[in-house]
Amino acid sequence: MKNILTLAEKNADALNRSHHKIQTDKTDAFRQFLSKNKEFSITTLKGFTVQKGKESINWEEFSGIPTASRILQSGRYLNNWEVNPGNPSLHFGGRVNQRTKFDNSFENGKKFKYLAITAGTSGLPHWGDVTLVLREKEFKHEEFVILKFNSLEKDGSGFLYFTGGNVNYQKIEGDLCTKAQLEKLAVWKLCDKVKACKAEEFKNILLLPLTGNHNDYLEVITWKDIFLSECLKAIRLKKDHYRIISDTIQKQFRERGNTRNQTSLKNLISFNNLLTEYAGNKNIKLDLVNE
Repeated sequence: MKNILTLAEKNADALNRSHHKIQTDKTDAFRQFLSKNKEFSITTLKGFTVQKGKESINWEEFSGIPTASRILQSGRYLNNWEVNPGNPSLHFGGRVNQRTKFDNSFENGKKFKYLAITAGTSGLPHWGDVTLVLREKEFKHEEFVILKFNSLEKDGSGFLYFTGGNVNYQKIEGDLCTKAQLEKLAVWKLCDKVKACKAEEFKNILLLPLTGNHNDYLEVITWKDIFLSECLKAIRLKKDHYRIISDTIQKQFRERGNTRNQTSLKNLISFNNLLTEYAGNKNIKLDLVNE
């Protein structure tokens, strides 16, 4: 069992050398942009309030308490080991063996929470349409590392950070960094894209959809206890999705004779009330974006 922060610290010299070889005025501009604008984001797992490709609420999402509502209600972001200690694999999805193996291969692994780096955009589109944006400055050096790719990313032969079913520590170490080198890791990974785009497009290259169910992003791995009262900066939604939520609730009240399943409607209203409540906090923004 390894300490993932120690691995990241050991990679510092190699990362400095790699960055020096590719450094240009354009990459320096990207580093400065990221230094000022980076965020740590949670995209609620499979949390689609609006049906994909449709102008209507995803009622199945509200048949129970949605992930976004659970996090906002509790005021904490917990991982599956913490939410379901008796059966954490319940929500690990199709990569349960790899996630279990990865977390069990590191000290504090059962406290690992996985975030993505953004800079003003929504989070990972495959995983939901509600993004909780956290203040990066609230995370201390000793509380997280950054990995070049998704820890369960697949490559042509299997999983990128696994060999023979086990975690490949050497491969992971070469793709890790600490807080102090976050911008250098981003430049190293995104150098070609940085050079090819305009400065106003920098924010759009941090999350790049790949094929199938994957997204290309820089992954933050933290073992910090995440309390929204300390860390939450904004709740980010597409403007159209927020409009659909409001319009649906108003319509259901106008057409009381044709209300949806009462439980689903109640959960939707509760979710909307949580958004309003959090948006009433002067330190938290309801960020509606045109994406």
